[in-house]
Amino acid sequence: MTIIAMATLGIAIYLFSGGLKKEESTSFSNESNVISEGTVPTDLNVSIFGDKIVTQLRDRAAEPYANQYSGVSYDQNTVVPPGGVSIYDPRVGKKLIIYWNNVGNENTIRIYRSEINDEIGEVIADKISNENNYQDTNLKNDTQYYYTVRAVNSEGKESNNTNQLLGIPTDTFPPLSPIGIAIRDLLTGDKIEISWINPSDSDFDHIRIYRSLKEGELGTVILDRKIEEPKFIDDSVQIGETYYYTITALDQSGNESERTLLPSGENTNPFEPTF
Repeated sequence: MTIIAMATLGIAIYLFSGGLKKEESTSFSNESNVISEGTVPTDLNVSIFGDKIVTQLRDRAAEPYANQYSGVSYDQNTVVPPGGVSIYDPRVGKKLIIYWNNVGNENTIRIYRSEINDEIGEVIADKISNENNYQDTNLKNDTQYYYTVRAVNSEGKESNNTNQLLGIPTDTFPPLSPIGIAIRDLLTGDKIEISWINPSDSDFDHIRIYRSLKEGELGTVILDRKIEEPKFIDDSVQIGETYYYTITALDQSGNESERTLLPSGENTNPFEPTF
């Protein structure tokens, strides 16, 4: 009885152990499949943001409003006005550039200009073809100009658009610096001659000369007006004194060429390291 009982107990233990291992193995296999399928979603929008609970996680700050687009319906007898009309100020003074989308070979462009809003004004350019811009020059700086750009067909019929665009020419670019600067002692004891070559800018107006007793400082202005020749004689100097001159150019809008000086004692060679 003892041997039979022990054998029965052993079988029971074996079956119990095998069943437990099978259950653990099955459980591990299922858990592995769940992890494998959940870590590689095919579409984040579907798998994550498709859940209404987490939709607030999406970044909605990029476009706080919806875009709106326009469209106009024309018949075959209508001369379609040019699109994409814009006015550009190159900021060089007395000039504005008008742009538009090309209207094709069958139509030309006619441009009106006025200094009064809601008045079409005068024609400043006509029969422009195969171009998409026009430069309006010899304008007055800081003056308001209103432009109307229309298309004209081969029969002379004009588009009827009345919308105007405003342009104001400005000048914020300084002229080039004068070149060929030469300082010459006239050996009279009280005169130094300064000469230069004027810049080639079309709106160049005059030269300004600074004088200082200290290198690296502009000092005071000793010339600031138009003169006939690019030459100036400083006759208020003293014998044995060293003077430092800076010559700049000004345009008709008052913009001045570069006048920033390298302070005395700083590195004057841009190719030589300062450390």
